[in-house]
Amino acid sequence: MAAKFKWEEANGSPPGVNGAWDFKNDVADFSGQNFAAAGNQKASCLAMPISTNLQGMGEYDAYPTALTAASGTRVAGASSQPMGILTRAWIFARTNAGALYQPAAGSTIALDVVNANETAGANQVATNIVAAVTLATFNTAIWNPLTFASFAGTDRAAARPDGTVMTSWMYLYAGDLVFATFTVTGALDVRTNQLYVILEWV
Repeated sequence: MAAKFKWEEANGSPPGVNGAWDFKNDVADFSGQNFAAAGNQKASCLAMPISTNLQGMGEYDAYPTALTAASGTRVAGASSQPMGILTRAWIFARTNAGALYQPAAGSTIALDVVNANETAGANQVATNIVAAVTLATFNTAIWNPLTFASFAGTDRAAARPDGTVMTSWMYLYAGDLVFATFTVTGALDVRTNQLYVILEWV
């Protein structure tokens, strides 16, 4: 997670914001998985908690105003304004011997975001970011860029400062947890390989 401070101005803050979320490459690591049978494993890549306890840290930019009611892909209590932009996601697939890693047919990875709050109960909205890709055919290189779903017309559609909507970007909000799901159709030992989902965001 990244904490926002006014003295971190060099990291590319949006217009009108004095400070910036640190540029991060956040990772879901599936390299230690050893599936005995068909199943799936979820791993978080990025968390933006619904609230913060940083108020005592001195120079501090407060969270945006919280929503009073659910809106679009966000629950009540989520930030009314974006707190970051997911600009790209990658699958890194490499054997420990240095070759390209292509798991057995039927192995897939998908990427989703859940927006949730602190209110008792399962208050959440789930949004797919990347539909499941089949790794045996999708992994054509060690670095493999993922294609985001379309967020056109939604609160996830991210724009440049000049207002141009970027179809390959997605807004991030307080209350978000981005996670990857690795699914296999049979026994699979990944422990002699490197298999990561890596996020690029600002």
